[in-house]
Amino acid sequence: MEASTPIRLEEALPPARSKVNWRRMLRRYPTVIFGGAIYTSLLKEERDNAKAATEIAEHERSVAQSALISEAKAHDAALDSRLRAEKLMEFMLADLGKSLGDIGQLKLLDDVSDEVMSYYAGAEDQQTSVSLSQRAAALSSVASFYLGRGRIVDAENAVRTAISLNSELLDMTDDQPDALGQRARFYLVLSSAQRMRMSTEEAIESMDKALAVLESADRDDPEALWIAATAKYERHTIALFSGDVEGAMKYAREAEVILEDLIRDNGEVADYLQLLGRVFTGIADSLLFSGKTDEAITWYLKCVDLLAELTSEHPENTVMLQVLSVAYSRLGYVEQAQNQNLEKAIEYNGEALAINRALVTIGPSNMTWQADYSVALTLMGISLRENGDVDEALGYLIEGRDVAEILARLDSTNPNPILKLAGNYKYVADIYESKGEFDLASENYRKAVELVDRLKDLNLFEPIATDPAHASSVRDMAASATNLSSISFKQREFEDSLYWAEQAVQVYDTMLNANNSEDKWVSNINLVHAHSQAAIAADALEDSSAIDRHLAAMRSGLNSPANDESQLSSGRLAISKLFRANVHTLASREAERLGNLEDAKAEAMLTLEIANPMVEVNEGLRTLAIEALVRLGRKEEAMPLVESVRGNIMENPTMLDYLQEQGVLDK
Repeated sequence: MEASTPIRLEEALPPARSKVNWRRMLRRYPTVIFGGAIYTSLLKEERDNAKAATEIAEHERSVAQSALISEAKAHDAALDSRLRAEKLMEFMLADLGKSLGDIGQLKLLDDVSDEVMSYYAGAEDQQTSVSLSQRAAALSSVASFYLGRGRIVDAENAVRTAISLNSELLDMTDDQPDALGQRARFYLVLSSAQRMRMSTEEAIESMDKALAVLESADRDDPEALWIAATAKYERHTIALFSGDVEGAMKYAREAEVILEDLIRDNGEVADYLQLLGRVFTGIADSLLFSGKTDEAITWYLKCVDLLAELTSEHPENTVMLQVLSVAYSRLGYVEQAQNQNLEKAIEYNGEALAINRALVTIGPSNMTWQADYSVALTLMGISLRENGDVDEALGYLIEGRDVAEILARLDSTNPNPILKLAGNYKYVADIYESKGEFDLASENYRKAVELVDRLKDLNLFEPIATDPAHASSVRDMAASATNLSSISFKQREFEDSLYWAEQAVQVYDTMLNANNSEDKWVSNINLVHAHSQAAIAADALEDSSAIDRHLAAMRSGLNSPANDESQLSSGRLAISKLFRANVHTLASREAERLGNLEDAKAEAMLTLEIANPMVEVNEGLRTLAIEALVRLGRKEEAMPLVESVRGNIMENPTMLDYLQEQGVLDK
């Protein structure tokens, strides 16, 4: 069989334009014809499928593109809505918060602020400069709100989160003047929280960070300059209360220069003027701490001259009114404490009181204004007391105390109202004691001392007691304990007397051991006084162990470098001599009780060397001299002196009993 030659496809096709006999072709080439038909059909099917797939892909791409556009629009709308919501929150906590604060209704925003914190805790990060800036600003407003409510820990947490968001913002953009200013403001808020927490070193660190940030700010940006002036003023305040008077003056002067430039270039903007008024009082405070009283008065009056007319034209500017009231209060203090001009002191304190009374009328629930009102009432009461108007003074002091009690109760975790209340209790008690109303005096002194335990419960007593900024308030609590001891002793309640004196010792010990008191002699002699009162009570109880312990502490304090008698003023020297004579008197009594008569006489002679009754006019020293003379057997010398100090003797039960036993006084 002959092999067939393969037929190529192109050879099997008919020539162009020729008529094809398909029946013959099918018989001759069946496989080729069917294969071509099938192939052609498959090609057509693939083409149809490809076209359909392309149409489907085009449709899906169109749908996807529409969805993407819709998603982008939805995202933008959601982001816009979120930014508007966050702007509203910022408004509520900043602008509305300020207005509510002015009328004392910040508590209305408690739930709002907590909801804002929850909102941001659960929100996804929005990596845009606008959202980061807005979130940080809102959280800073939350922190400021928390500070106003005394929620210090919450405030710190909120502002630290704001600082973290600000760091992200600074990492995102090179064009960042607003972000720098924002960061500086956040550090100011953090510093305020740390100061309220009594952490002065941390507050200084945060303030310095704010100032460092502002070094990079635009020198022509009014907002940055305004923040810089605020930071300088706050840094002045911290330095002054830390005992750095020179540094405080430096910062206040720098703030003054910034503000005067701002006012020259931008006009008399209210914010600039009221801060300049604060700076003037800050400069005056620094001068006062330096002993330059006349210069200090000049600067306080500069603040009054700057703001008095403006506040009369704009009585709605409550911040400016507040600054003016501070200047008047400072003037009242200086005229009373430094110049002994009670008439002027009462005049200036009256001006301050009138302003504060107007403010609490505007916002009766504003805790800051009520606190200032309480202080103004107290200062007026003290001036009137010094002027001899005791009953009128007591009325002002009681009203000031009552306001302070309410504030300390409403803001129970904030130490500042507690510290101010201690002074209120003591001033009221002092007048009751001077009037001989010992039960009412003891009630108020006891409440002042109980505030020590309240501060301890808040874990704040030690940092407060060791901070010079609060030395006056802590001394009020300790002095109240010493005075309670004295009253108990007069009433022959000797165990109570020893207890309260030792409470005073504990407080003064804490203050003195901090080694940062603004006046070493004052802290040291107060501690000696408390030990003296304890030794007197122990003597009445014939508790030799307690007598020896407290006498040893008295000797140590009197030999302290802080009590160098060659360097003391006449008034301080008299106080030092009184306690030194008291040491020898108590030692003489103890020796006599134990039968050591020679030691008793030797100590009595030492008393007389200090308390010569023919020279000393101090009633306390002459009283001790009388006892020493009797113990030395020189009764005839003692008896003519008794009438000159009878009041002192009658208030000292142990001395009264001794002199009656010796026949110097009738029983």
